[in-house]
Amino acid sequence: VTEWLQPMVQALIKFYAGRAWAARDQKVTETYDCTCKLLGAFLEPLTYWQQLKDALDNDAPQDLDQRVASVKILALCLHGSVDVLNSIQPPDPELGLGRLTP
Repeated sequence: VTEWLQPMVQALIKFYAGRAWAARDQKVTETYDCTCKLLGAFLEPLTYWQQLKDALDNDAPQDLDQRVASVKILALCLHGSVDVLNSIQPPDPELGLGRLTP
């Protein structure tokens, strides 16, 4: 998964940290937001966490705008994960974040 996820995350960071995000085109922003939510819906939380966790490190090599973009992407991915869990009927309080345990 990481062979395609890393370039995708970099493209998302570039969007959210760049002029395209600042232009506030509603359709484009909705498309990128949906992309992040779908990543969260289909990937394990640990997978996207590994790609984005460096933004929360004090010694992160990224610029501030890139770090803020990474946190936004992380929040949207989590939103997608939670949406999937909320869609399970009937609700299963034992499910956690969807991980299977022995």
